[in-house]
Amino acid sequence: MKLLASTSILVILLISSSFGLIDYKRFGKKFTALIYRSHRLCKDTTGVSQQLIDGVKVGQFPDNEPSIQSYTFCLWAATDGLFDDNYKFNKDVVNDYLSEINAIQDADKYLTCNENALKLDGTPTYKVWEMEKCIYKNVPTENFIYF
Repeated sequence: MKLLASTSILVILLISSSFGLIDYKRFGKKFTALIYRSHRLCKDTTGVSQQLIDGVKVGQFPDNEPSIQSYTFCLWAATDGLFDDNYKFNKDVVNDYLSEINAIQDADKYLTCNENALKLDGTPTYKVWEMEKCIYKNVPTENFIYF
């Protein structure tokens, strides 16, 4: 059973990498599995276009596109144990994921962006969208996590 599960994960990772979804040099096993699962789930659920997703990766944050905002919220919410019930980051989980991509030095920036966004008025989706914009502005591009 363990061999079957490992083989399945490997096949999923190979397929997803062939479509350009992940970069093996950047992500560890746990994070790569999360990326694949979250991207598929959130893209299908929100109906967001790949063009909008690719735009965010290069700093384009359209405030008039609800699908990309919902996709962003879904990505973060789909991350096991990352948020508490009030959408505050779990510091240990943030550190764990950032350690896998050798970006632990940026943990405080992620946490600060999360704290500041939670102080804003608006829906959880809006707050997570604002958090994502803050992270993009404050974290080096190579350490910006977005699928």
